[in-house]
Amino acid sequence: MTADGAVWYVETGEDTKNVLVRFNPVTKKVLTWPIPGGGGTVRNMEHDQTGNLWMAESGVGRISRVTMKKTTSTQ
Repeated sequence: MTADGAVWYVETGEDTKNVLVRFNPVTKKVLTWPIPGGGGTVRNMEHDQTGNLWMAESGVGRISRVTMKKTTSTQ
């Protein structure tokens, strides 16, 4: 869980290949993004003090960073 209360995880499988998922337990909304690069399976994910996510992608030997940007909603 990140500082904003969101739960982050990755879905990997035959039907969903490398999809980063953000679940907001307050609003019950789910947002998804494809993880670029393909081939890797995210086995571990951590967030740092600034809120960025770090993912270890096995199969491709890569560590990826997801940089979080603060946005404001007009809704």
